[in-house]
Amino acid sequence: MSQEPAVRPRKQPVQARSRAMVETILDAAARILIEEGLDDMTTNRVSERAGIGIGSLYQYFPNKQALVAELAHRHKQETLAAVKEVTFTPDEPIQNIIRRIVRNHIRLHSVDPEMHIALARELPRLGVMDWHEELNHDIYKSLRKLFDAHPLTAKYANPDLVLFILRTSVEAIIHKAIIERDSDVRSGALEDELTRLVSSYLV
Repeated sequence: MSQEPAVRPRKQPVQARSRAMVETILDAAARILIEEGLDDMTTNRVSERAGIGIGSLYQYFPNKQALVAELAHRHKQETLAAVKEVTFTPDEPIQNIIRRIVRNHIRLHSVDPEMHIALARELPRLGVMDWHEELNHDIYKSLRKLFDAHPLTAKYANPDLVLFILRTSVEAIIHKAIIERDSDVRSGALEDELTRLVSSYLV
């Protein structure tokens, strides 16, 4: 029976020099994954692009699966941190809360959209994690916690469905706008219109 590939780093860097080396390795892995895809990504190619010996790479990452899994873990943590930045008081106008949530989602999709797309495309092929579903589940939990804390939620018979519709719509619009309407993203027009759209649905 074949064993599942190891997808965790062998060890965590402690000293500043080793942390810098790991960052260099991950940067090289990210560029190859984005530019060429998983099939052309090998540990040898990553070490060459990073300018680091293959033995040094293997001290931390046993295979390319572990490299990609670490990239996914970091991207997930950055995404969740942005979502959790949104806080409010129960008497705050819902439009203010919506604008901050919309702004955060646009920002986190704009920071490294190439990496987000590459991970969503390639990770399911590894067969070792369902990264996109896991990320969406964690984002949903954070948003549901915000949603349930606001008095407005009491008016909805099915808040799960309401949140599903909002998340799916907003995500799809942002993804499309980043590709096709970059000027509207940068000018703030997308934020304004999405805030109006969500507010009109909720209120």
